[in-house]
Amino acid sequence: MMKQKDLVSALGVQQRMVTRWENDEALPRPKTLEKIAEVLGVSSEELLAQAHKAPLAQVDDPELQQLLQELPQLQANQKEALKTVIRDMLTKCRLEAALKGLAS
Repeated sequence: MMKQKDLVSALGVQQRMVTRWENDEALPRPKTLEKIAEVLGVSSEELLAQAHKAPLAQVDDPELQQLLQELPQLQANQKEALKTVIRDMLTKCRLEAALKGLAS
């Protein structure tokens, strides 16, 4: 398995950029994506396909997986409402974790 510092070196980018990609805070540019695929020995298509599968593969609830696959059917305003709910839930989880860390 390639380490982050090796990928940084091979791509000629800053480590914080790779971290942002890993944390879904940014996406690599198309040329960079091609270079990532080359460095990893896969096609760009394989890399993109794996990236799209990864989040769903981590969901261990079959009903939730099915619901997530049906999201494209929602209207734009419904998607925005869902994003707001999910953001709020994640913020609450992060705050609870941070408070728990302070208490210990």
